[in-house]
Amino acid sequence: MKLLAKYCLLLIIVVANIKAQHYKVEFKPTDILYKLNYPVKVAILQFSGKGAFEKDLFVELCQNKYIRKQFEINPFESLNKIKNIFGIKDLDPDDKTVLMKLNKNLGVEIVIAGTVSDIGTELIIKRAEDGEELFHITYRVSTNSSILKDIMMLFVENKIPEYIILHEIKFIITPDTAELIVDSINYKQMREIYLETGFHHVYVKKDGYNELKINIEVSKDKNMEYTLVLKQIYAVLFTIRPEVAFLMIDNVLYGVERRVMLEQGLHDVIIKKDGYKRLYKSIEVKLGGANSFPFELEKEYEVTFNIIPSTADLIIDEIQYNQKREIKLTSGTHRIVLKKDGFMETVTDKYVGTFAHQLIKIIMETEMIKVKGGEFYMGNNRNNKHKVSLQSFEVDKYEVTQEQYEAVMGTNPSYHKDPKAPVENVSWYEANEYAGKVGKRLLTEAEWEYTAKGGIKGIESGNLYSGNNEIFPVGWYKANSDGITHPVGKKEANELNICDMTGNVWEWCNDWYDESYYKWGEDKNPIGPLTGKERVIRGGSWNSKSTYCSVFYRNGSNPDLIYNDVGFRCARNVE
Repeated sequence: MKLLAKYCLLLIIVVANIKAQHYKVEFKPTDILYKLNYPVKVAILQFSGKGAFEKDLFVELCQNKYIRKQFEINPFESLNKIKNIFGIKDLDPDDKTVLMKLNKNLGVEIVIAGTVSDIGTELIIKRAEDGEELFHITYRVSTNSSILKDIMMLFVENKIPEYIILHEIKFIITPDTAELIVDSINYKQMREIYLETGFHHVYVKKDGYNELKINIEVSKDKNMEYTLVLKQIYAVLFTIRPEVAFLMIDNVLYGVERRVMLEQGLHDVIIKKDGYKRLYKSIEVKLGGANSFPFELEKEYEVTFNIIPSTADLIIDEIQYNQKREIKLTSGTHRIVLKKDGFMETVTDKYVGTFAHQLIKIIMETEMIKVKGGEFYMGNNRNNKHKVSLQSFEVDKYEVTQEQYEAVMGTNPSYHKDPKAPVENVSWYEANEYAGKVGKRLLTEAEWEYTAKGGIKGIESGNLYSGNNEIFPVGWYKANSDGITHPVGKKEANELNICDMTGNVWEWCNDWYDESYYKWGEDKNPIGPLTGKERVIRGGSWNSKSTYCSVFYRNGSNPDLIYNDVGFRCARNVE
């Protein structure tokens, strides 16, 4: 093709051994800009004027630093200067066809108007006035030379573009036949290339191997050699039920695709579909193996958990759900764990059936003590002592605390705020409501006195207070409380290992209060009068004298009223 045709608009150039910069400017018909890029220098020639070679020829060389030189060249006398600039050897000014010979490690390929021949590319320069051919150069490119085949368009707008500092980058790639692509330029099997300073996206690929994508930073201070290894991949077949489930492998979503290519070794597989339990598996892809994996998802059913207290943390099959209560579970038995401050950790197994909208109710436990039933004398000689028989029951080890009450009832009415201290400022009705919500009840007065005395074992000791004949070791009362309630369990327990039945707060009992009840009450599992105006309170409080804290002292209070020294504990029948 003629280089300087009458209406020549652009020249397309292939750059050797570097990545070149693109410019977008207006191109005049008689202006030609082409760029030859060598490993250690860049030569840019600009021909300008109404006709080629009518004005100066500007040559700029780049070797580590930018050096600008200007030559006034008469094309009729300066072929040898052009020869020196390009390193052309054996250039004969009288010969119209000249072979351009380059150094052994250099390569150049010039494309004119997009055409490249197998034997080389012709560059023909003619006189502008009459079209006479000045010289004719054919660039021959060896097939085994390292050449960057980067085609780009260059335009010029009456100025020389800025130069770019280039750095030699070496890649060692396994397998060596893999294709190297940098910044969308395919270098194929080239391994030594030239890149400008900055970040570059590297992409290496080969059929039958995993693609590799990395970002590299090129600078004079960075490592200029990169070793990249592609891993061979194998066909893996998945058989999944239901068929429309989504497949994810190593955090890559394959959707409903069932034949995938994977590296040899272990892989994490996730299979999911709405209405089915998500499946997590680890598979091993083996060299020469069948590599076929069948999976079937389990259908899930909606389960609602009613947990008391409602703020308890829910754990199912070691999966943490916290306060979530609407859960989808597969059919079968599941291990349920509940945790909440102030309550005993609850561990139970629950079965989920194959039907929708199932309800599971679980009440968390506070620590309770089993009290073996027996006969004992209620009261003392001064208050109608009489014999009573009780069946076995369970009782809270501690008075109900503020954090327990708030977890169930949603509020803490106490005057003395401390989550570990007993709740107070609660009426009998509120105490009874709490007990019902947690599947318990208030103690009868007979149960309370039997427990405070330490059961059969403690009754034999005849202690005045619960667990001791002296009040100070076992109870908070007016002389040692500093006018406040105290956290439960800080005083000594009684013979049944039950705490705070002396002092701290009075405790509501289930019975109506009747001062003369001991004269005519039942002798077997008594529940107190059928009616009355007050409910029984026992045990004394932080504000009581020691006399009112004894295991014998009886008292009553209006069940509608609240006091900052009255609380409660719960009991439960033993089946």
